[in-house]
Amino acid sequence: MDHINQCGVVSSDYRVRYISMKVYEFLGPLGLAGYTALGAAFLSGFLKFKFHVKWLDMKWHFWAGILAIVFASLHLAVFIYTNF
Repeated sequence: MDHINQCGVVSSDYRVRYISMKVYEFLGPLGLAGYTALGAAFLSGFLKFKFHVKWLDMKWHFWAGILAIVFASLHLAVFIYTNF
């Protein structure tokens, strides 16, 4: 399937079609990334505080939590942008 980009060039390249995703198509990947980061933060916190795993660094737990917040915020922003 051919795609006409902004310059009027016809291309069947996959990358051109991927870049031209609609905004609402990012809801699924952002939600999945958010829940994955939230799961990583939960698992790292559970292992660190319940089982006292020594090799688990706290910065991993913090970064997983920060990523979960970022992805959830982006997911919410896309949801609001597409529905309101």
